[in-house]
Amino acid sequence: MINHRLKELKIRRSSLAKELNCDRSTVSNYLNGRRTPDEEQLKAILMEVSLVDEQPLGYLSKITARIRELRITNREVARSVRTSDSEFSRYMSGDLKMPLHTFASTLIKLKLSADWVLFGQGDRMSPKRV
Repeated sequence: MINHRLKELKIRRSSLAKELNCDRSTVSNYLNGRRTPDEEQLKAILMEVSLVDEQPLGYLSKITARIRELRITNREVARSVRTSDSEFSRYMSGDLKMPLHTFASTLIKLKLSADWVLFGQGDRMSPKRV
């Protein structure tokens, strides 16, 4: 299904890999079933090929609320997700679309569940990794 959608949208695996901030071979392994993406990568892939809504309205308010709850600054989050302070501020204000790899890294940093942020489903907190 995803391979077909990539062809439909004329998205190359190398372009998808760049957007996901990973190697082309990693994307190929995901699409061929040799590797399983983690929750954040899977959501990013689905959003990129438009199989789910792209970053619905309200996700920024959930991220902002979590930043306040943790009593950290946008600057701290920006540095941990390897983007500039000003660019992260533009993402958070909605002036600039947050790249999928930055979005996934932000959720990981804030320990938020992608399902909860994107769809309002499931637990708010991401599951603990064993």
